Amino acid sequence: MARHFIFFITSLFCTSAFSCFNTDPALAELKRNIQITLGSENIQGDIDFLIIPPNCKIWPSQNGKSVLLQPYGHTKKIGESEENYLGMAIAIVNSKTGAIESLVNETKIVTIDAIEPKSLSIDTATYRISPEEIAFGVRIFQQNQSRANPFQEEFINLYVPKNQKIEKVVSGLVTSTYNGEGDGFCGFKGENKYSTIAISPKIKNKKNKLIVTIKTKEILAYDKQGACIELNKYINSRKFTIQYNGKQYEIPTELKSISTTY
Repeated sequence: MARHFIFFITSLFCTSAFSCFNTDPALAELKRNIQITLGSENIQGDIDFLIIPPNCKIWPSQNGKSVLLQPYGHTKKIGESEENYLGMAIAIVNSKTGAIESLVNETKIVTIDAIEPKSLSIDTATYRISPEEIAFGVRIFQQNQSRANPFQEEFINLYVPKNQKIEKVVSGLVTSTYNGEGDGFCGFKGENKYSTIAISPKIKNKKNKLIVTIKTKEILAYDKQGACIELNKYINSRKFTIQYNGKQYEIPTELKSISTTY
């Protein structure tokens, strides 16, 4: 089980973004925007800008532009209880000057509970969702802390710049999961799921449909005379066609993240 666990994390983190320019002025502007937004929502308490490091990546399909992320954690009091959230400010910036051209601040990307967000990565694959629009992605990786009953999940949001704003067109589409039950040592039974996204030539509401293929692999590990034996086999592969409803792509229940707040 341990070897699967390590491989899965490595495969997710290999997409980590890299620094693309002097981000300090733009990050300072994003932090000011976050403070103003949370203040207007009457959210009290400190803002945790260290929960996940900021991220920046050049956007190859958009000449001279980069994508910049500033994650943050915050707490909102609801009655007698408190809810913890991961928020994220996203900006499209001029790669040479660092000037912000488009911006969105999402205060509730996921709830922070037993399952915690661990990393964000920028996906600049060419998601051409219409003849005029190319989307970019933000992948969120989260996991629990259980060794006996591990859970890991990565999901993607897709965004499209619209003048000075950024619109989210895909929310909480799961791209990979790992979960199961074990004894904390060798014995384990669980599964991995991996999804791929393709652009369909068919159009609905002026945007191309998305074809999501999800593959499921069963994992079984057991002790045999002191040796940990691991078995893997693919169970099935399913395809989903996702269409735009005029505001966002409609994500079926089977492909939705368990902890997004949309």
